[in-house]
Amino acid sequence: MDLQDLSMEELYAAYADKVRTYLRSRISSPEDVEDLQASVFVRIIRQFRSERRQEITSLNAWVFSICRNLLTDYYRHRNSMVDDTPLSEDMTDTLASGENLEADYLAREELRSLAQAMKRLEDEERDVIVFYYYDGLTRQQIAERMGITYGQVRVLQRRALSRIRSCMEGEGNDESGR
Repeated sequence: MDLQDLSMEELYAAYADKVRTYLRSRISSPEDVEDLQASVFVRIIRQFRSERRQEITSLNAWVFSICRNLLTDYYRHRNSMVDDTPLSEDMTDTLASGENLEADYLAREELRSLAQAMKRLEDEERDVIVFYYYDGLTRQQIAERMGITYGQVRVLQRRALSRIRSCMEGEGNDESGR
């Protein structure tokens, strides 16, 4: 697709489903997915109409970098609100009954540790891990989606796994471990 000859309708038709799928794989709330998808296309339209349009070399990478940036903003905002969330009825019932508390605690701690390790990854490293392990994409599909080479995907994946492993083993506990 030649970016200079592309209309907004063609851009939307080409990327609406891809953007929605990308967002749905990262956000459980359908309403939030819909809101973020609209925000992605608002930002695309703004940048597409500006002089920055000339700077865009890879349409695919550009669209998904906008998605990634908006997701980062979404999670920052969401995480700042999480602390005030009351426990659900199921959670209080489980706590009251004492069922599997130790196993649940260990599983939550492991997930929390993994989440912390994922936060310390660079955006591209995190995307490769999510695309490969959660979305089930091949390295070649990831390379095409991200606008990079297959070899770069392998390097990013290897580096990300190494960083996750060291964080989860306690080697990267300082905040500067990024």
